[in-house]
Amino acid sequence: MGLSEFEEAVRKEMDENPALEEKEAWDEEVVAETYDGEDVEEAAPQEKFNDIGRDEDYDSGRDDVPHDDDGLDLSDYTVFEPHGGADFQTDAEAVNQQTFYESLLEQLNGYDLSEEDVGIMKFLISSLDSNGYLNKELIDIVYELNFKQYIDTTEEHVARLLSLLQSFDPIGLGARNLQECLLLQVRALPPEHPLREVAILALTEYFEFFVNLEWQRLRRRLKLKTEDFEALRRLLKHLNPKPGNQLNVGLEDEAPIVVPDVYVELNTDGEPVVTLNNGTLPDLCVSPAYLETLKHYSAHRTQLSNEMKAQLTFVQSKVDAARGFINVVTLRQTALRSVTETLVELQRDFFVNEDDETLLKPLKMEDVAKYLDIDTSTVSRVVRDKFMQTLFGVYPLKMLFASTFTAGDGVELTSHHAMLKLQEIVDGEDKLAPYSDHQLVAEMAKAGFPVARRTISKYRERLHIPEKRFRRKGQV
Repeated sequence: MGLSEFEEAVRKEMDENPALEEKEAWDEEVVAETYDGEDVEEAAPQEKFNDIGRDEDYDSGRDDVPHDDDGLDLSDYTVFEPHGGADFQTDAEAVNQQTFYESLLEQLNGYDLSEEDVGIMKFLISSLDSNGYLNKELIDIVYELNFKQYIDTTEEHVARLLSLLQSFDPIGLGARNLQECLLLQVRALPPEHPLREVAILALTEYFEFFVNLEWQRLRRRLKLKTEDFEALRRLLKHLNPKPGNQLNVGLEDEAPIVVPDVYVELNTDGEPVVTLNNGTLPDLCVSPAYLETLKHYSAHRTQLSNEMKAQLTFVQSKVDAARGFINVVTLRQTALRSVTETLVELQRDFFVNEDDETLLKPLKMEDVAKYLDIDTSTVSRVVRDKFMQTLFGVYPLKMLFASTFTAGDGVELTSHHAMLKLQEIVDGEDKLAPYSDHQLVAEMAKAGFPVARRTISKYRERLHIPEKRFRRKGQV
């Protein structure tokens, strides 16, 4: 169960159980006294989280809480890639709660602008298309502002305000074309970034090579060593050509956006650190009023009427259910953190090298289960439908379990290596006569990756590589 579904399950449980509340600034002494009632039955603590799959979809004996036992088909989702630097967590949380327009207006509120400039900014925002592009000439905007908004301004002044809009998150909004969109993202990199200047050069002087995926020609023009160029290519391929998609939620014609369950950032020492995304999950507690009632009834158990005994049973059941559910939430978060931290530790090279998939090591769920001394089924349930967000993208946690692939020379690699090799072969093919799937099988075999044609088809689909006829130059 992903974060959004879990939030919904929590809200549903709170609606149906009056003893389950969001923690507020209760009087700590009263709460402590209430919890110390000797006759109040405590929920038995669980030492491990091997039952997290069962507990996570907690139903208190009911069958109306949604269960999700099927794997998530990523083709139904738009996975967005952030480029907002250190503040990307806030963007990811907001993206599931606000509309495109509302999110940008919220950012606009952080600036001290005149009433006229606010009007111009709102007009610019409303002029963006669903991908975040501005498809109007500035002079036309000046005319429209004059005739529709009764704002008298100049093209230069609108250009200055457009520059302000282009600094909003996600970076790339307000661009007039793809080249400007990508350049905005690269220029937003820290000045000390080793690839910033060469990326700007690639996108300004050799943009045609980039859009046509002519990587070898681009490398020769930039005169880069192979390893430096590969780092540049990873950076360029992580840029977001449609930044508006990050904020287009709630629209029927848009795929739902993946909300990350965890964030993985690099600390000041360059080491990956895991942070859970709690989203709108409330800090839960058992209702102090219910606890006080339970304490009172329990203290006078022998004096209760039949009606009061029935009330005691009702209150006890609700308190027990609330405690059980709080335990579920705690177990879920504990398990998610433990498994993710283990995955990050075992796949450290991937995270410290800008999400380089070639550095993913062969890893099975059994390995993580053994490392944590838990059941393999627990690991499977914890990572199911969960996503992580790094500075370079959003990925399913399952991606870190790299399946083993034995190359032609007997070297044990991962399927990620095979897919990257396929991408490299397609990038270097003759665009006037691209390879068929059968030819790709042969080329992969030459490179030491013996795979079947159906595997080529599956890899193409995952890499979003079109069929041969659509890759022919002039058809893309």
